Amino acid sequence: MFGILGSLTLAIIWASDDVRLYSEGILYLLYALFGVYGWIHWNRKKDQPKLKVVSKSLQWHSLPFLVAAIGTIVLGFIMSNYTTASIPWVDATTTSFSLLATWMEARKIIEGWYYWIVLNFASIFIYAFKDVNGAVLIMIAYFVLSVVGLIAWRKQLRISDQTVA
Repeated sequence: MFGILGSLTLAIIWASDDVRLYSEGILYLLYALFGVYGWIHWNRKKDQPKLKVVSKSLQWHSLPFLVAAIGTIVLGFIMSNYTTASIPWVDATTTSFSLLATWMEARKIIEGWYYWIVLNFASIFIYAFKDVNGAVLIMIAYFVLSVVGLIAWRKQLRISDQTVA
């Protein structure tokens, strides 16, 4: 619940006239929706099997990566041509790939953590550039938590030996 409320609060900050990271604003609104989705999806009823951590092949990743890349192009074009977005292409890239990582996390696909590590690290510098220092500290924490999440999911994957191609 706090994650959902935090996402809604950050959506307002990113869309403010001072920051103008409009894609990030959209992303954080979607995070709130994904938070609800993940909450429902991970907490399945007792008669439904719980999701297990899985790994996907490099070939499998090509389609979701392509979709995120196309999302970057579309969102970057819209934000650079129809808004006053501050850094539209960088913002579009992190937004599109964050949506991919969020979807992968909700499905417990371990490689999503690699996306999060890169995205959270990049966001540290983006937010520093925009002089949103509180968000820089949050992103440093998210970066560390991404590494911790990857390590924890690797352990779960080894325990279940549930590799899916």
